[in-house]
Amino acid sequence: DFFNLFIALSVLKWKMSETRIIIADLYPKGPFWDIFSKVFATNKYPPMTAWDLKLKYQNINPKNSKICYKKLAIGIYGPASPITVASWRTPCLHTPLVRAYSDYVIRGLELQKYTHYAQDPAPRTIMITWMARRASSQWPERRFCDTQKSFFKCEDWEHLNTRSLGRMVKNDQEIVSSLKELEGMKWRNGAIVKFRDVDFNLLTFEEQIKIDVTTDIMVGPHGAGLMHNIFMPDRAVLIELHIDNSAANQHFHNLAKWQGRKYMTKTMRNPINVKELKSTVSEAVESIDIHKY
Repeated sequence: DFFNLFIALSVLKWKMSETRIIIADLYPKGPFWDIFSKVFATNKYPPMTAWDLKLKYQNINPKNSKICYKKLAIGIYGPASPITVASWRTPCLHTPLVRAYSDYVIRGLELQKYTHYAQDPAPRTIMITWMARRASSQWPERRFCDTQKSFFKCEDWEHLNTRSLGRMVKNDQEIVSSLKELEGMKWRNGAIVKFRDVDFNLLTFEEQIKIDVTTDIMVGPHGAGLMHNIFMPDRAVLIELHIDNSAANQHFHNLAKWQGRKYMTKTMRNPINVKELKSTVSEAVESIDIHKY
């Protein structure tokens, strides 16, 4: 949805200083409100939810009054975006629109100071991030419910407990322990390897992007979290693990190529072959030129 929004603004040539974003899906402010309120907003025109619209216009009589906008654009349905529709491998490389979107979000959240580009020289450290795909502690609808400021009561979501996901790695902790061992190895390119195990379900959106800009190798099973690869440095590598019959979907191959980075993939059984994955990640480490950004 954020990328669709960026495309719309680009095509229409609308300036954020003259545009207000309205999220009219009736839900309360959720886990991605950071990007709406900080990236796609100005002090003059902060984003509004459907509830905000209700409060602003609640005293208007709909029978004899109308709310008019000088210009109004309605966003396309999220799954209809170029990112999701193009599930086959496309030939596009270094797509300016994708690179511009990445930079726009990073700067909008004021995270550019954490990027590799802010360091001189380029860092020798190669950070490997395991994109854990685990059951959430709580459904977002329940976690972000707001009886006072939305059309839903929190009691409506009480039946939602732990949120399970498909394509969860069955030997997740074994993978974490194995990749952690890469920290103590010596590398021909002179790299110093660090590893971290990250569950994005537990982080704010801004914290997630901060992880992205400091990641050199992103590893994880096919899933929406791999969209974050577009915020990594140019020298970074995405390693996508196709497990549980997900190999037909090439969304993240495309995103990596559109951004202009190296992409690697493995179709594997679940539980994952730890030795094979460790070898693939080691290959990715060796492929990085630590003198580049």
